[in-house]
Amino acid sequence: MHRRALPLLLIAFAIVAAVTLQTSRATFTSSRSSSASFESAACYDRATTQNGTATSSTDGTTTVTISSVDPSKAFLLFSTRHSSNRPVASTLRGRLASATSLEFDRVTNESSPVTMTIEWSVVEYDCGVVVQRGAAIPATTSTNIAITPVPALAQAFVTWSKTVEDSDVLYNLNDPTIVDLSAVDTLSIRVGSGNPDHLIWWQVVAFTDPASIEVQRGTVALTGTALSTTASISAVDPARSFVLASPTASSTSPSIGSTLVRARLTDSTTVTIDRGAADLDLDDISWQVVELTDGSSVQAGSASFGSGATTVTATISAVSLSRSSAFASTHTGGGQNGGRTPYTADDVVGVAATTVALTSTTQVTLTRDSTVDTADIAWFVVTWGRP
Repeated sequence: MHRRALPLLLIAFAIVAAVTLQTSRATFTSSRSSSASFESAACYDRATTQNGTATSSTDGTTTVTISSVDPSKAFLLFSTRHSSNRPVASTLRGRLASATSLEFDRVTNESSPVTMTIEWSVVEYDCGVVVQRGAAIPATTSTNIAITPVPALAQAFVTWSKTVEDSDVLYNLNDPTIVDLSAVDTLSIRVGSGNPDHLIWWQVVAFTDPASIEVQRGTVALTGTALSTTASISAVDPARSFVLASPTASSTSPSIGSTLVRARLTDSTTVTIDRGAADLDLDDISWQVVELTDGSSVQAGSASFGSGATTVTATISAVSLSRSSAFASTHTGGGQNGGRTPYTADDVVGVAATTVALTSTTQVTLTRDSTVDTADIAWFVVTWGRP
């Protein structure tokens, strides 16, 4: 090679190397920038829970202290057990009262109120969830409450609890209650008979990402001698789904078993709602099927109590206690605690009302105080969000 050509060749090589290095650096910088932007905007749907037990044995408020949460991203689930034939000893309001406290409120004129046991779970998401809560008086058979609009009906579910007037002695038309969304900006309450001395605490839990949740809702009826009915739904994954339900009554009855229902997913496209007695019509039974597609998982079962039995346990796949909640399918006025019973002798809601608790990482325990008849309680264990 000519000596004069060598410097020119070296110069050309240097130019090519510099261009290649610069291109490589530019590509590397662009990749890092994109990754950082994605990570800062993403919501990973992580959730934690606090679980505990409390008791109510007086008129008024029982306060429970919890570790601090963000109330706008946290919600309360709870279940109660009791054995009285008076609504004042079988209904209990519960709410997240502040960042560090729960309140369970009871209204009764009893001089020595019987003890009601409460199992509670506070679920807090780090992002992706917005919670609204409030109070309402069901003074008429239908009450509508304006709320801040949720993104869509399919992205929100509702829970509730209530108390009655302090002198109430009969479980009748004003006790079975429905609370659900009728529009993205409207919460609707329905009862068979209004009462201005009843008070409801409600929660609306909305997920901001439609890819994280799918809620289906509807109504069914149990009339005449019917003990069971079904609702068809779009297919869900039962390993990610749970059911919440509650009825109203259209007539009075001596049979408490006619007004207490169990709600379950019996396959991926069917909600089954049943009861243990049938001497009145339940024209309006509301149900919500909540499918969580945010990384959550759901285990479900039905606990069968024999007459005289106080406790049923079920073995579950191991869960993280710091991410999981246990509850029953039906609202009875004392949280998510209800099921079905054939009991017809008196107004003892507690025969089919249980506390539902995670007593170990592999066991859920349902406990009731009234054992005067058999009962069946549908239960769910939800492990919320992503690990």
